[in-house]
Amino acid sequence: MAIIKNSIPILEYSTERKTVIPPRVDGRYPSLCLFTFFGEVLEQFVRENGAREIDGFYQEMGTFPVYEATVDGQRVALTPATVGGPSAAMQLDSLYHGGVRHMMVCGSCGVLADLPAGHVILPVRALRGEGTSYMYAEPSRFIELQKRPVEAAKKVLSENGIGFTEVTTWTTDGFCRETPEMVEYRKSEGCQTVEMECAGLAAASAYLGLEYGQLLYSGDILADTSRYDDRDFYHDGNARKLLFGMALKTLLRLCKA
Repeated sequence: MAIIKNSIPILEYSTERKTVIPPRVDGRYPSLCLFTFFGEVLEQFVRENGAREIDGFYQEMGTFPVYEATVDGQRVALTPATVGGPSAAMQLDSLYHGGVRHMMVCGSCGVLADLPAGHVILPVRALRGEGTSYMYAEPSRFIELQKRPVEAAKKVLSENGIGFTEVTTWTTDGFCRETPEMVEYRKSEGCQTVEMECAGLAAASAYLGLEYGQLLYSGDILADTSRYDDRDFYHDGNARKLLFGMALKTLLRLCKA
């Protein structure tokens, strides 16, 4: 056990695995989990598929229910994701200690390239421009996403005739600090999208030994920083339903591979 020290606090890392606040460890959840930012799509799925609420993730901002459904003969947990790296990683940690071992995440992102609204995006690497990932992994500029979920997602999307783009994504904590010069800098490093959870979830998953993959759809566009367009992406119901379904299919593929 050791603390790797640095003059910059966020770059300091503890190798000790024992924590002051012990996790609640039990097997109450299925091993498969769909972690989604599309609350309205999840609610529709729950109504139409007879999913039942089995638990919840409790925070000051409210309770996020955990549901269970049987899909193609497999028990699957489904839960709405919280926004931002620290909160999403805490939720992932809780799910892992409850029994989850395979997770697919579906959400939206901003795009730094000229990608059409609703386009399916498969992150394969994340630039660690946030803080959460540094609590779970030693400092580095990028973190690679796990290969098996990436390959499973590629097969599912291809089999369903859905075009997609593999990207390096920029994970940030500063939604309101995406300045024009920073956007151009990240583009020069090869980033094509920007969001707030991928690097943290990738680091937490690798640390815990949880299999994790993510699908995104292109929302607001920052390719031309002089003309920002949110493209009303929160209301892109078709893209959200499609991605939810593809993430669920990929999750089921992981358990059969």
